[in-house]
Amino acid sequence: MKHLDSRRLGGYLQRIGSPSFNHDAQGLTRLQSAHLMNVPFHNLLVLANDGRPRRLPALPEVIDAAIEGVGGNCDRTTPPFAALLRSVGFDAHLAAATVGAPGDHFVCVAHAEGRRFLCDVGNGHPYLQPWDLDGPVQTQAFRGWRFQFDPAAPAGPTLQRTLPDGTLKTVYVVDPTPRDYADFAPIVAAHYSQTDYGPFLSGLRAVRIGQDEVLTVRDGQYARDTRIGRSMRRIRGSEAFRALLTDRFGLSPGLVSDALAVLARRRPELLAEPTWFALGRGLIDLARSPVGELRGFLQRRVWEQKSRYLEHLCGLLRRYGRRPAVWAADVSAHIDQCAASLEGPDSMIPREFLIAEGDPERALLRTRRLVGDLGRLFVDWPAIVEAAELLRERGVRLAEPVVPA
Repeated sequence: MKHLDSRRLGGYLQRIGSPSFNHDAQGLTRLQSAHLMNVPFHNLLVLANDGRPRRLPALPEVIDAAIEGVGGNCDRTTPPFAALLRSVGFDAHLAAATVGAPGDHFVCVAHAEGRRFLCDVGNGHPYLQPWDLDGPVQTQAFRGWRFQFDPAAPAGPTLQRTLPDGTLKTVYVVDPTPRDYADFAPIVAAHYSQTDYGPFLSGLRAVRIGQDEVLTVRDGQYARDTRIGRSMRRIRGSEAFRALLTDRFGLSPGLVSDALAVLARRRPELLAEPTWFALGRGLIDLARSPVGELRGFLQRRVWEQKSRYLEHLCGLLRRYGRRPAVWAADVSAHIDQCAASLEGPDSMIPREFLIAEGDPERALLRTRRLVGDLGRLFVDWPAIVEAAELLRERGVRLAEPVVPA
């Protein structure tokens, strides 16, 4: 497909926010940055394929998915972008770059102002400007991500990323020779079916680029890069992955579910759920149970806990021969008091709730609410941390230091 029909062209431009542009380098920049911010990068389609043989899909099918905002790897983002550029009047063609295996990455070369520009919207990096293939060494930086491009490098035009320690890591080397879409059939088949051909069948990758932040998921780590720096947290459990990818990254719930199901088989340790997460859900379920069941559950647990405590105290008395006598008398009195407290019908209800409510049934209902709130706190804790970080970036302080008078 050399050019998009009017329906597809209109839909595509609307998808990326209908940016205004001229047919120059600045126009390419506007289109590329708009595409990066509206068509996400991820490997969910590769995961969902689960290693099955994969044919090269028809280009119109890939373009329609991009218009819908599905996104994906370079095979799902760069060919549609090249077609978009041609359709709005740029001279553009596909080319190949080498990340690992020769020619394993789609890129696009576009012409403007008498020069060639390398456009890449499918690498999961915030290249908000095209790279000038006919210019000097160039650099870009966005929200802590820094890159350097050398069009005249000995191995060929070379893109590198500057790591936090200042060292340069090669991202890829470009061959700007025009390539047809069909030429990439072997590398697409390999990416979707061979576990040793890149990381996309053995891990999870997702990137969402915005005006003020870059969100990334790399296996079990979630990172937010903003103007004040990077924050990171571990993603724990399949439900946390699901919520993050659908809510924060805006990815299709069905596609997320399919990919996570495959990942659960291939990398079960990534989706392992922490104990406190399961405890939170258990507490939520307990809080939803009828009052009678809650009373019985709490009564059993209080009896078990207090019984172990009383056994411990009795063991101390035996160990030390009930000496000194004053200490033994205090411990014995405490044992009698604890044992007596278990005889009351409301021994499982917190004493402060009984006093505050003045009625055992109302106090039990308040206890049930507390159990549910605690469960939700465990389950929602990662989201609470993220929200607190976001507020901090906006200058909102959740607490102020107490200065002694």
